[in-house]
Amino acid sequence: MGRDTVHADPLYQHLLLTAEKKFWRCVQSGEPPLLFGIEAPRPRLAAVKVIDMTASNLWAECAATYLRTREAYGDHEQAKAELKKLMPEDAKEAFGHGLRAKRSKAGAVSFDPVEMESVHAPGQ
Repeated sequence: MGRDTVHADPLYQHLLLTAEKKFWRCVQSGEPPLLFGIEAPRPRLAAVKVIDMTASNLWAECAATYLRTREAYGDHEQAKAELKKLMPEDAKEAFGHGLRAKRSKAGAVSFDPVEMESVHAPGQ
């Protein structure tokens, strides 16, 4: 088998055939299809109202958190982008200053805080 070979997923095939059979039963009977009991998405309403949320305590709490963390979130996202650029393309993992970056097989980089004592260079 070559590198590009993809194996069949029996569960996915079963679910796909079940969905197809149910769909065709609905076409024949005129019943709207509801696969696995999931409701169809509702059409979006045109947003036309302006609502004052001043009386909502939960809105106040969430608004305060949003406003307090907004700048930090921007800094966080910028730092992640810079860290990803700094990590060499051929590196599976990088660490330093309390942060570990790991590259998945798909190439995505994720970050985790680490305790400084638990980080050891290979071979130590």
